[in-house]
Amino acid sequence: MNRNIRLEGGENYSLSTLFSGDNDKVVIPDLQRDYCWGNEDVNLVGPFIDSLMELDKSQNLTMGLIYGYYDELCPNHLQLCDGQQRLTTLFLTLGVLNRLTQGRYKTLLMSQYELQEDDNEPYLLYSIRESSLYFISDLVSHYFLQTDEKDKKLMSINDITTCPWYLNSYKTDPTIASIVSAIITIEEKFLGKSMENLIELGDFISGIEGGRPHIDFLYYDMKNRHNGEETFVVINTTGEPLTANQNLKPVIIEQYRDTINCIEDKWEEMETWFWQNRDKTEKTHTSDEGMSEFLRCVRLYYADTVDNYVNSIEDKDRFPYKTISFKQIYDLFKAYRRIYELDYTERNDLNVNYNNKNNRGKYTSEQLYSLLPTLRYVMHFATVTDNDIKRFYHIFFSVAKYQNVNNSRTKEGKTDVPIMRAMQVVDDMTDKDVLCLRDSAKLNDQEKSKLSFIWNNLENRELAEMSIVNAENIVLFDRRIKTVLDWCDNSIERLDFYTKKIKTLWWGDCRNNIDPLRRALLTCQWNLYPITVENKSHKTLGWEWSQWFTFFTKNDILVKEFLESNLSIDDRIKQFDDTNNPYYSIIKEGKYLGESLWKNLYDYGNIIILMEKERAQANYCIFMNGIPYPKHELGGGWKTPWRWENLLYCNHTHYDLTIDYLYDEKNGYQVLIWSGKNKSFIPFKSLSEVSSYGFEKCEKGREGWISHYICDVNEAKALAIKVAKWIDSVGN
Repeated sequence: MNRNIRLEGGENYSLSTLFSGDNDKVVIPDLQRDYCWGNEDVNLVGPFIDSLMELDKSQNLTMGLIYGYYDELCPNHLQLCDGQQRLTTLFLTLGVLNRLTQGRYKTLLMSQYELQEDDNEPYLLYSIRESSLYFISDLVSHYFLQTDEKDKKLMSINDITTCPWYLNSYKTDPTIASIVSAIITIEEKFLGKSMENLIELGDFISGIEGGRPHIDFLYYDMKNRHNGEETFVVINTTGEPLTANQNLKPVIIEQYRDTINCIEDKWEEMETWFWQNRDKTEKTHTSDEGMSEFLRCVRLYYADTVDNYVNSIEDKDRFPYKTISFKQIYDLFKAYRRIYELDYTERNDLNVNYNNKNNRGKYTSEQLYSLLPTLRYVMHFATVTDNDIKRFYHIFFSVAKYQNVNNSRTKEGKTDVPIMRAMQVVDDMTDKDVLCLRDSAKLNDQEKSKLSFIWNNLENRELAEMSIVNAENIVLFDRRIKTVLDWCDNSIERLDFYTKKIKTLWWGDCRNNIDPLRRALLTCQWNLYPITVENKSHKTLGWEWSQWFTFFTKNDILVKEFLESNLSIDDRIKQFDDTNNPYYSIIKEGKYLGESLWKNLYDYGNIIILMEKERAQANYCIFMNGIPYPKHELGGGWKTPWRWENLLYCNHTHYDLTIDYLYDEKNGYQVLIWSGKNKSFIPFKSLSEVSSYGFEKCEKGREGWISHYICDVNEAKALAIKVAKWIDSVGN
């Protein structure tokens, strides 16, 4: 006889361990309800099997908790108090797979000892009534274990009612009816599957191949039949205490069993739904995780003080099951499920989803800001339609995209919870239609402007809403479209016009695609373009979307006129002829903006420094009155030019020499060469020879020489370059 297995609390177990040993059994005791997943009105077996087949089978998956205990009368029989529906369905699945794989899983259905020496009891015993108990034994013996095609006594589960072992008492047993229906569904799901796929699934479900990835369950030992309160001492496989929410089920069921009909069914309904809606791409996500996060939402929803809300956010204490009733939990679950299952993509909203990969399956503040007020809305108005819900959710989803909704401290030192204030908006609603919020003092101007626009287009409401959605989808606005709505005079046609024009000009990757637009905007010569960067000395031609948003809001009338103009971007650039404009070369030649990665610059009036990045250590190009002076243009012996007040200067890297490039608005340009700035450098002995280039001696530094005034900017620049290169060639 093989040794028997006794489960230890806090450990994970595969089905090949649960269904093993000569005399070990998993017993569904009489305190449990009927098996119901196969019922047509419940219909949970099909989706459950689908989810099993879709699982990534490359790593272990913990399906959740099972609760049970051992008693003195049957020390090797695990009395299962929770997990009945899942384990039963998995047992039936293994039975079907055993028939289809020529007996590969027979050792998980019934032990050799039972089959050959005892009374054919399977590993799963249904003790809720005598007929269920006998039926499972007959089912395993006469159906699941019949695997040889020649010896199969039954070709289909539909034939069992004609068998001599199918007793009359089986016909009226609801558990048996549900089991038969479940097997029919399972067999239908496996039709057409290859032997390889069936074995892969069966091995993963069962864990029959030791060491390979498989499904397992975390076992919680309830000690005895009545012990449901001591649920906070279990440790999970990582050695950390389980949360209060994970251990909550037996406590709540015991608390409300006498006042809530079918409370076990309702709890199982919730757990099953969260299993079906877990994140199937994340191997660590289980139904317990989703259920736990939902229960955290329940606490947040019913938090009546800021302190209670903060404690609930951080899960600092156990779930207040005596003050939040099961009815409140279940009613909120129905609202939650309805919200969760809607498709929000038509409004460019992300679907409600607790599977946030950056927060280990917990909702972020932004997600809660959308979800909790919507839950309050659904609970508050009994007749809301799906479209009503999506309209309401859209408002708060939008706000959370551009407004800080995290908790903060007020000047008085109190904690401000924006999400609680958002839920209070629902309490002020006089009608389920969100348009009643268009004058609400608790809603910001951005959202009120959208509602007012819709209100003024009630006859074409859907069209107005979708036009707003299209405008919100322009990434630079981040859903803040009040500026554009203010241009429209409540005209849907005008809104669509501006939306299309802005998308055409700004849409896409602003780093690569819209340099012509930047150059065209420079031709407008607006005071607020280039854009001032907050807390920075430099400006930008538009890089981050937030910078473009600032540009729109501060230049709204000018931008409106720009969008309405029939003049194309190319025509604006071609027709620009102001050669004295400091941006002239940047406008006329696209290569300069192409070399500026982040579109940063310094604007000093007639001198512009166009940066490759943000800091001067990277490349840059200086423009004086629109003429470019790139780095090293004077020659390799000279440092890079830079600005001082209204002139450009450049120091030599070896000699005590500086070249200044001067501009006088009245007289024109001059080139000044002088020594004495860098006295530690080597003196240049031949400086007086620049007189041959038309320079005259002047009082500047130790020795200075200056050119006459030159009207033509290119002639003046050429002289500076010629003299600089002459100095490098002459040396000392």
